[in-house]
Amino acid sequence: MSEQALRDELAARLDAARGPEAVWGVLRDGKLFARAVDELAAPFRGMRDLVVVAGPRDTALLLGAAIAMRLQAGFAAVRGAGARLGGPKLRRVAGPDVTGLSEVLVLQVGTVSASDRILLVDDWRAADHGLEASAGLVEGAGAEVAGVALLVDGLDGGDGGPPVHALVRARELA
Repeated sequence: MSEQALRDELAARLDAARGPEAVWGVLRDGKLFARAVDELAAPFRGMRDLVVVAGPRDTALLLGAAIAMRLQAGFAAVRGAGARLGGPKLRRVAGPDVTGLSEVLVLQVGTVSASDRILLVDDWRAADHGLEASAGLVEGAGAEVAGVALLVDGLDGGDGGPPVHALVRARELA
């Protein structure tokens, strides 16, 4: 399947009205999920000291873990403050997400280190609040954000920060 065919298939499967909930349909299709993971990982192959950080939504965590496996990279999870994570945590408030809610995000201390280069992974970006909070968490641990991988980007690229690789733009969805 070509990259354009993958984008077309994702655009057909994802529904702008349903937002991030539509991502579950992609994850349920093993071939489509594997192809999306391959394409999201491709620009970051060969990066040294790479750790994939994903979350806080479940679909973003699953996508991030799969990308980390494909890249043979480490994985760390950003979670909501209520998640069961042992030990000390870094905390950051994220502004309203696609559901309209703000939340406190946490990263377990020691899951990333100052020598790590971080690939932030999210499933559906409608605003930068969650990614900004996640970047703040990893930067608070001394790590560097090396890139961002998104299944769906509602903001059409970056703002001069690390490179953003998205498979589908939200404006391409029905």
